[in-house]
Parts: sequence; structure tokens; C-alpha cells
Amino acid sequence: SRLTSIPQAAPLGLPRAVGVHLASASAALLQRVGSGVLVVVGFQLAEGFPRLAHRLVTGLDVPSIFGRRLLLADTLADFWREWNLPVQRLLSNSVYKPAVVGHRVPPLVGRGLCFLVSGLGHTWPLCCARAAPSDLARMMGFFVLQLPLLALEERLRLRGRAYVYGVLLLASPLF
Repeated sequence: SRLTSIPQAAPLGLPRAVGVHLASASAALLQRVGSGVLVVVGFQLAEGFPRLAHRLVTGLDVPSIFGRRLLLADTLADFWREWNLPVQRLLSNSVYKPAVVGHRVPPLVGRGLCFLVSGLGHTWPLCCARAAPSDLARMMGFFVLQLPLLALEERLRLRGRAYVYGVLLLASPLF
């Protein structure tokens, strides 16, 4: 028997062309989400191996730039408190404290200013490399998105590692 070419329906009864587009869009999204996971794991490994080598060669331990409870964070606020401690201290001393203590800005606004400055710091190298405006907007969007997420977390008392890493994974395509 001879098979004829019949346009097949994609899952959910969609035309094949739409199904192919959805599949490629889903693959692109999964690739970006996967890259978000790799950022967290990659930073841990990229920092951990040189620290281990240094300890083996010299017998001295180099302090981590990440807090000890990073992977155990139950809230986004806890996660960001443990992420990149030197930059966190810099932003705290140069942005947060002057705004909140010096100018009596609400703490949530102070956190938002820190994320804004961090976003600018992350987009600047992309800007210098002449990245597309959409890439700059997406990168900045990741940092700006953290403020409403932190506000919701605080208001709704959201907790749990699954919540924290779920939110970070869903937001990671922006990064």
C-alpha cells in the first residue's frame, strides 16, 4: 500500500505548521531555561574548582563569593542575600543604605534601586558589544522583574525551595 501525504494535525488538534512553530518556540524556551539552570550551577562549579585547586596546592581556603545557604534558600530574598556577596555588599553600601537610611526611602524601593543598578551593570557589557536592543531589554527585564516578585513574596508569604528555583527558572529566559 502506498502512503499519501496528508497534512497531519499537531498535538491539541492544531495544524501541523502551527505545531512545528510551537515545538521550535518551546525548544527555544527550554534552551533559555536550561541556560538559567546552568548559570546557577555553572557559577557554583566555576568558583568551586579553582577554590579546591588553590586549597590543594597552597593549603589555604579562599572564601566563596556565594553564601553558604544559597542552594537552601526558601525565599527569593534569601537567595539574593546569598548570591554574589561582594557585589551585594557594594550595592548595599553604595545604593541601598544611602537611599533607605540617608533619604528614608522605603526598603522595597531601596531593593528595587539595587536591582536597577545591577541590571545596568549587566546590560552595559552587552551594550558595549552592540547587542540588539531586545537583548538589552530582556536582560534589564530580568532585574526589574525581581522587585514585584519580592513584593509578592513578602505580601503572600511565599516560601519553599521549589518556589524559589521555579521562579528563577521561569524568569531565566530573560537573563
